[in-house]
Amino acid sequence: MHYLRWARCRLERLEERRGVPTEDGASFLSVLALMISQAGQAMYAVLAMFLALVPAATILLRMAHFFVDRLIDVLSARTNWDLFIRALCLVLQTVSLYFVSKFLLTAIFIPIFSMQATIGTKLLYSVLRVY
Repeated sequence: MHYLRWARCRLERLEERRGVPTEDGASFLSVLALMISQAGQAMYAVLAMFLALVPAATILLRMAHFFVDRLIDVLSARTNWDLFIRALCLVLQTVSLYFVSKFLLTAIFIPIFSMQATIGTKLLYSVLRVY
């Protein structure tokens, strides 16, 4: 019995350091409320992480603007040699943009989208399983 009281005291101190109120004890409703609150904060974090990726659309818009601008530049060349040089520069720039965007997709975006899809399917599965 002494060890159980000692463990409860240690757990209360740990909870107080983490900001969890301990004045109502560890009642069923307080545990349930804490679980719902923490789950809500976790879902908010996932949503915030998803919303942080929305500015990635700026990358796509800038790339589209770049390609349209460069195509106009290439097509407005006066000589064949100038057309060849501009087209070669466009191809080299496009290849380098491809590799950079592939790195960004595989290193940053795909793991986050994969994690969010997993969370979404688990939530959907748990909701459908109840019905």
